[in-house]
Amino acid sequence: MLRIPAMRYLLPVLMVLVFVACSSDEAPAAPAVVATAPPAIAPSPTATPPPDGTLESSPAAEPREPGELADVDTLTASAFEHVRALVNELPPRTSTTPGELAAADYLRNQLLGFGYGTSLQGFSVPLIPPEGQFVIVEGAPIRSITARVIQGSAEGVVTGPLVYVDLGREEELPSEGLEGAIALIERGIIPFFQKVRNVAAAGAIGAVIFNNDQGLFSGTFGERLETPTTGISRADGQELVRALRAGPVTATVSLVADMASSQNVVAIKPAASGDAGGDTEIIILGGHYDTVPQAPGANDNAAGVAVAVEIASRLADIDLPYELRVVLFGSEELGLLGSRHYVSTLSPAEIARTTLMLNLDALGAGQLEVIGDRPLVNAVMEIAESEGIRMRQGVTPLGASSDHASFRAVGIPVVFIVGSDGSRLHTPNDTILGVRQELLGQAVLISLRGLLGGFTIDNPPSVFSLTAD
Repeated sequence: MLRIPAMRYLLPVLMVLVFVACSSDEAPAAPAVVATAPPAIAPSPTATPPPDGTLESSPAAEPREPGELADVDTLTASAFEHVRALVNELPPRTSTTPGELAAADYLRNQLLGFGYGTSLQGFSVPLIPPEGQFVIVEGAPIRSITARVIQGSAEGVVTGPLVYVDLGREEELPSEGLEGAIALIERGIIPFFQKVRNVAAAGAIGAVIFNNDQGLFSGTFGERLETPTTGISRADGQELVRALRAGPVTATVSLVADMASSQNVVAIKPAASGDAGGDTEIIILGGHYDTVPQAPGANDNAAGVAVAVEIASRLADIDLPYELRVVLFGSEELGLLGSRHYVSTLSPAEIARTTLMLNLDALGAGQLEVIGDRPLVNAVMEIAESEGIRMRQGVTPLGASSDHASFRAVGIPVVFIVGSDGSRLHTPNDTILGVRQELLGQAVLISLRGLLGGFTIDNPPSVFSLTAD
């Protein structure tokens, strides 16, 4: 049962949509948007995150009463400076790389400068190399096949008879099931995660997806699945189909992970009462800062992180009746690993005190949408309407997820705002030119209105649905 206590301060947030790559890998060209030159950013020192995180502190500004918030244009310009820094001034933020750590250092230093107690929370990541000889077949000539791992796949080594199941739709699976088999699936029509869920439900212990176009492809489940899965080229897939027509084929899918390091950025602003325990509510404002390979990640998710940092800056010298935690997650793109780790460190008492998680992700393109518990969605919509901001209720696409899901899994209420246009996500076209700057300021303003008590909830929400209509 999800719990939202009475008189809860409302917050909107944004979700990073992890779209399943089951269609063409080509993305539309970015719109012609004029970008000004990036600002000079002081380099951020590198650091090795401590295993548990040690809070650092800077002197906080004198607290003040909430007054008139800055206008949207001011909020937009300030937030966009952080997008520029993350995309133009720092190395690529690919999960577990030095570039990801450099971004964590930059974000830590920003939050530390606002006066928050700030730390890097390190954690280990089981990392499978993105490409390798992951598939071995016997029955045709024994050979290894070059494959790419589907992001979100479990590691492991599994061997079984290879069975071709066309596109992997339920009606295409053999009536006798796939117990102990490796499913050979053609890419297309339905998302990767649905294909693999279908064959796993029928008993398959591994899956190999072959391309519906030339060459290899990169894909993601949008969540973690426990079935080791790789992607191979169309030519190799068609050769395996022909081999199966000639006789039995045994396949081994071998995905062996090495351990890598990642980190969350954790910043805490205590409640004005100074009471860090008891009944003091906790509100978590979050978003991920890592990217997938070859994607600059301007919208996904420099935009969401920039909004979170700007919100934190505006709240830094305002007394709040709750404890605010700003948590920026690493390795989201590898299966929400940063947020899962952070949630795993929360005590039962902290979980009980956490009344809301606001997730900001990929909010810089299209139109702002909000998804979450219906009373919270309604309240966010009212905030937007009162500010003259266009916003609509959204629906989470199949196979999409983001860091809010890790909190929802332990019963913490969540709400998030998302941009409706995800066409550039996980592509080289996710550049700063594709970010609608005004959406950043709008998301900041809506979030601040909620965080400063513009709306309260007196009744528990209805059951949360990821596909709220």
